[in-house]
Amino acid sequence: MRSHNIILLYIVVVHVSGQINDHKDPIPSIVYNQHKVHVMQGGFQGPIPSDVYNQNKIQLVQGGHQDPMSSYVYNQNKIQVVQGGHQDSMSSDEYNQNKIQVVQGGHQDPMSSDVYSQNKIQVVQGGHQDPMPSDVYNQNKIQVVQGGHQDPIPSDVYNQSKLHLMQDGHQDPTPSDVYNQSKVHVTQDGRHQPEYYRYERPCPDAEDIAPCVCTYHKEDNVMDLWCSSVDSEDQLKQIFKADFPFKNFREFRIQENNNLTVLEAGVFNGISFEIINIIYNKLEIIELQALDSCYETATEIYLYYNNITSFPFDELSHFSKLSRFDISDNHLSMIPADAFNGLTVLEHLNIFGNRASIVGTFQDLPNLRGIDLSVNAITTVPVHFIKTGSSGLYYIGLDDNNIISVEPGAFDNVDGLVTNMWSNSLSTLEEATWRPCLEAGGKLWAAGNPLVCGCDIAWLFGDDQLLEQVDDGATCTDGENLHDLDPSIFDPC
Repeated sequence: MRSHNIILLYIVVVHVSGQINDHKDPIPSIVYNQHKVHVMQGGFQGPIPSDVYNQNKIQLVQGGHQDPMSSYVYNQNKIQVVQGGHQDSMSSDEYNQNKIQVVQGGHQDPMSSDVYSQNKIQVVQGGHQDPMPSDVYNQNKIQVVQGGHQDPIPSDVYNQSKLHLMQDGHQDPTPSDVYNQSKVHVTQDGRHQPEYYRYERPCPDAEDIAPCVCTYHKEDNVMDLWCSSVDSEDQLKQIFKADFPFKNFREFRIQENNNLTVLEAGVFNGISFEIINIIYNKLEIIELQALDSCYETATEIYLYYNNITSFPFDELSHFSKLSRFDISDNHLSMIPADAFNGLTVLEHLNIFGNRASIVGTFQDLPNLRGIDLSVNAITTVPVHFIKTGSSGLYYIGLDDNNIISVEPGAFDNVDGLVTNMWSNSLSTLEEATWRPCLEAGGKLWAAGNPLVCGCDIAWLFGDDQLLEQVDDGATCTDGENLHDLDPSIFDPC
């Protein structure tokens, strides 16, 4: 095939059979459907509607090609299409770059043999033909058919091969190293999505983080990191020095591990988590700034059933999204209530089972729904002890302490709020303390307290029937249930 000044003449034979033109389509139907183009003898006709024309910026008419693209689009494509053939207005240096010359009446490719070999493409008179053998087809994941291109490969194969075949036959030859650097995934419709959840392998290399295990949940677009089998603090710290393609995870978990006793400062090395699950271990100390990379991401922190004696409570104010905090069943001796104040999204706070003294008060927690302080070493409940300002507070757990008195104004007065005072040392239910709670619609659980049942509880048997809001397990010191008492015994009061 010569390189220059070849005029390819197409003789169109018009065969009249009931219509002016007889349509003949050499391309299989499946290819028609993919390209949405109908090719007939003597020219091209495109049945696609106007909005599709506008998207493709191409109009094909009988006997030639017409391109309604604006000058700006012409300049971008470096191509000018005229009636009856193709004319390429590109300058010589652009010709040389593109290795293509378009002449009137057809296509001619002046590329040398070695260029042909590199591109694996041969351009012949009247169209394109691809002489690649089957093994080359398989490597390139391309099938070229007469009159067009057809790509039968499903999306998962695209992803594996890191190639994207567009509708017009373009191939994205981005090499693997560039793919990995740019963290870009090219989808079937040509969109580039750099988000980690569209990336084929967002987890670190398994051998770099062993024995930790990274799991990518494609259906939820999240990653988890479980490190329950780590041998030591040093090993855990070394794992987080590995190459992490993405820094944001959903959950970190260490469970039933007897090797770690200290969670060291800066251990996560900038990797952040939304949920921290360090439970059922032998952990004793959580150092200052051990969780600093999660200040702005952590929504839930679970540290229950460890041996924790030291936790950096002063850091809690930095956790701006924290909604659940559970440090139950540890060995803390003192818990500063004030450390939680101002956590405006905190909903659930569990500190039970530490046998710790609680110092200070819980305030400014407008979204708190439940607080459990049971099985600690609380003896008196001061005024404003739990004054959160939350209208959604439904449970206060103070059971199994050694509480002997509750000051008036100690709690929020909220409709439906249950205050659990089971198994304490209350000898009376003072009216100034409990009437406001019950009148607001709250409930009092008082079973397991040594109540004297004198005139001090007569207020419960008035016409307002507030006794109905006290649990039916409350008994006097002689074992008689409050609900079985005869109200007339309080007449002298």
